[in-house]
Amino acid sequence: MNRGILDFSERDRLILNLIRPHLVRAYKKIIINMRYRQEHAILETAIEEENKGLIQIAWDGKIHFITGHAKALLSHFFGTSLHNINRLPLSLEKWLRSARNDYPLSIVHKNRTLKIQFLRSKQQEKPILLLKEVETHLPAQNNLSPREGEVLRWVAAGKTNREIGILLGIRIGTGKKHLEHIYENLGVVTRTAAAGIFRN
Repeated sequence: MNRGILDFSERDRLILNLIRPHLVRAYKKIIINMRYRQEHAILETAIEEENKGLIQIAWDGKIHFITGHAKALLSHFFGTSLHNINRLPLSLEKWLRSARNDYPLSIVHKNRTLKIQFLRSKQQEKPILLLKEVETHLPAQNNLSPREGEVLRWVAAGKTNREIGILLGIRIGTGKKHLEHIYENLGVVTRTAAAGIFRN
């Protein structure tokens, strides 16, 4: 456009034909990236309005996208820095590799409960974690700790020690110790009896 000779030479045509596929691929990639950014912006707005956090990750725990509310939740429940968050906390990485998709993960900290749901998007290869803070409903009797209350709640729901370990992100042995303390505090010796007290 800015040269004196308007016609293209054979050399010009050859060069343009050679670079054309690369230009087309670059243009398509730009369009796809713009579309993803728009989708992320819309999704982030919707998620934030519902007071939920969203994290898109790779299977190795590296974070590709995270909303502001998700950063705040990670900071409170895992003590992560609000700046330069590029990986999941180690405990979440372990859950990511071992959790069954139909069970959400529950994290209790200072009488607050975080629910983490593991999702897979049909349109995207990277998994998505949905984070939401919920009310902590714990039994008031016998001064059970928040963690013991969560263990008891899952016992009442019929979960095994292994399933409870996955749901709460704890080892089976730790869950058993919590359960022993629950039995002692409630004055019972069986899971059924403990579950009955919780339901009442």
